[in-house]
Amino acid sequence: MSGLELTAYHYIRIVKKLLPMFTDMETYNKVDKRIHQLSQILAKLGRSFGQKQEDDSHTNLYFDPVSNRLMSRWVSTSNGKGCLGLNLDTYSYEWLNHTLEVVDEIGIEGKTTRQLEARVGNLLAGEGLDVSDFATALHFEIPSYSFADEPWALLDSKGVEQWKSLRSKANEACLHATQHFLVNGEIRIWPHHFDTGIYVEVHGQLGVGFGFAMEDSLAGSPYFYLTGYPATGTLDFESAAQPGVGKWLVSEYWQGAVLPITSLEMLNDHEQRQAILTFISEAGNVVLNAPLKEV
Repeated sequence: MSGLELTAYHYIRIVKKLLPMFTDMETYNKVDKRIHQLSQILAKLGRSFGQKQEDDSHTNLYFDPVSNRLMSRWVSTSNGKGCLGLNLDTYSYEWLNHTLEVVDEIGIEGKTTRQLEARVGNLLAGEGLDVSDFATALHFEIPSYSFADEPWALLDSKGVEQWKSLRSKANEACLHATQHFLVNGEIRIWPHHFDTGIYVEVHGQLGVGFGFAMEDSLAGSPYFYLTGYPATGTLDFESAAQPGVGKWLVSEYWQGAVLPITSLEMLNDHEQRQAILTFISEAGNVVLNAPLKEV
């Protein structure tokens, strides 16, 4: 085999090795968008029947990796406490009572979002809730996905497994972040931007936001993020040294550190977790010590 042929041979082997990773990320993003759309019904439950919070956190969700469900907030009904789950294994909405027993189930495949909202509304009415405004539009907008009004097909199974894995890592990372900053924080998914995240006050003058976000123009892929919110003014990251993993981005719309998930693709599971911990430590240290911008 000539040198040119050998180079081409190795190139093809590398491309074949990398191609599934990029294909997997494309599949993950498609599944992420679909679960985002399906999660809006859970957010509507919190909006309509949850205890209102100024920060809108009554609409928040949580991914439970034990049951592989996306969970709504608890709400009070004439039959006691209940919550709505999106089961990613059975591809169904489930109504659960206070002991997490599945009381009712609505399959998703073949139904439109409008039909699903009607079915869930009937279920909630059976629990004694006034569903007159349940199906009305939420007070925020998500992207207008092309598939939103089509009957729902099954989600790609490989993409779902990836989604569960990455969102489980996001839960773990958020827990590690609260432990690192020695504070308590609720790990939730915000239905608007669909990021798994925490917001904690590390002391009276500084709040920290950390989480895992959907793919967008900021990082070009799903990414972890970390930034600080001082009680007054804005933190100055202009002179911050780039972290060992991730990078600092300072723009009109975002000031903080990001760690694109694609930068971890060549690492094994243990190495990925270590890289995320390093990101929390290094970016967190900068946020804790960053000066305020001079006005």
